[in-house]
Amino acid sequence: MTSNNKWLRGLFFTLFTGVLIWLGLTMYVQMPNGHYIASFGPDTAPQRALILYDADPFDNLDQQLSTAFASGLTNRGWNATVSTVKAIRKEPLFDYDLYVFCANTYNGEPDWTISHYLRSEIDLSGKAVVGICVGAGATARAQRTLECKINKAGGFLLDARSFSLARPNDSDDQSKLQLEAARTQVMEWAAELVAQQLVAVDE
Repeated sequence: MTSNNKWLRGLFFTLFTGVLIWLGLTMYVQMPNGHYIASFGPDTAPQRALILYDADPFDNLDQQLSTAFASGLTNRGWNATVSTVKAIRKEPLFDYDLYVFCANTYNGEPDWTISHYLRSEIDLSGKAVVGICVGAGATARAQRTLECKINKAGGFLLDARSFSLARPNDSDDQSKLQLEAARTQVMEWAAELVAQQLVAVDE
């Protein structure tokens, strides 16, 4: 066997192994994850929101930003339920005044679980909806895709934003500062939506 053939075989093996690892990781993160559901704010609140996400198996940025959005609403007198898709599937689905979908970004697209839920599991006709995309990159592209999916589900898209955090070269201190800033931004954003009465779709 010539040295060129050995080199080509080595290259093919490396590429094949890389593809298998990439596929395995993709399947792992894209499977429905986490069983979390919590209610924030008074149960007697006149307005209620449902905030859904699919838990990333490596960090809880999705949960933290979803909870921050809930805090912004509850500070204005709302009740907000924060839940993974996996958990909400086992609960009776009430009629909410606002639906928030927080999608993780994988390969430049919103995660499969949120995408499938929007496509096949909920009717958002005329409902007020907010979209959030989180990840380490390409979140703006994922946000545009999420917006399209919300529109196709019949939702009334109030607003959507993306948050790109924890880039590989960032230090722990930088990541913590970014996360704290993102939580504050999301909380203020939610409060602004309520203050500006953008969620009163029927008015």
